Amino acid sequence: MTKTLSICIPTYNRGSKLKQQIESIISITNPYSSACEIIISDNHSTDNTVEILNVFQKEYPGKFIVFQQKENIGFVKNYKFLINQAINDFIWILGDDDPVYPSVLDTFFKIDISSKELHAFHYNHKCITDKATIIHERFYSFHEDIYSPTGRDVFYQLATDHQLGGLMFISATILQTTSAKHAIATWPQNSNQALPLYVSAYAASKGGFYFSSDNKLDCIYGSSFWKNETTHVFIHDVSEIITAFRKLNYSRRFCVVQFRMNIKKYIGWKGFIKLCYLKPVYAFRIILFFVKIIL
Repeated sequence: MTKTLSICIPTYNRGSKLKQQIESIISITNPYSSACEIIISDNHSTDNTVEILNVFQKEYPGKFIVFQQKENIGFVKNYKFLINQAINDFIWILGDDDPVYPSVLDTFFKIDISSKELHAFHYNHKCITDKATIIHERFYSFHEDIYSPTGRDVFYQLATDHQLGGLMFISATILQTTSAKHAIATWPQNSNQALPLYVSAYAASKGGFYFSSDNKLDCIYGSSFWKNETTHVFIHDVSEIITAFRKLNYSRRFCVVQFRMNIKKYIGWKGFIKLCYLKPVYAFRIILFFVKIIL
């Protein structure tokens, strides 16, 4: 049975980047147009985003489903909103500024794994700065595709190879829509910016996970909407998500290792001790996350 895909783009005040992304999407979906829907949710932009969307809707009538939020509802709510709008077998939440390669959809549509068996699909990618300086030529070191009907096994391998950052990168992951909807239903709060990591882990815990080893898109470092909150997102939000992994039957050892590596990488142990003095309540919350993992 042919897979169907909802390509969903959350956007806010990135009119020029969005224009480029839409042009790319029109091109890459051309061979698979009957299997794809394209949904865009504008989070109350104040630049020329609305005008750009209007032009595309007139030029390609019926090609896009566009939602204009009446107020800026934040990334998490917009992310959830798009997942709830998707009606196809799979959903690809695609950033408005992440360059995709012309063959990005080929592997996904050609792999012979049924929609019921496949719950998560993840792309290798190149990491660059906004000036195109290469940070990681290949985010993951693997040179062969990986598949397991037990998705946690692939999740373990990817996280062990390069920690959890790549699995939080929304544009690198296609999810079974049913799994994604179930995942956000189990996460009612809207303040954790690392929610995509939880949704990926949830989907991987429910069935098959396929990793495509060839680079199929770029990740622009430093362009995230939470770039000014990077330390908070990784030491607090990601720590909270790792705690939730235990409820998804990820091993205690894996969670402990990822938690420690995450703290060490983004603040360091000396930095965390300093945090305990400067922000004791905040630090205690992070310690509590760790306690929940080991209990």
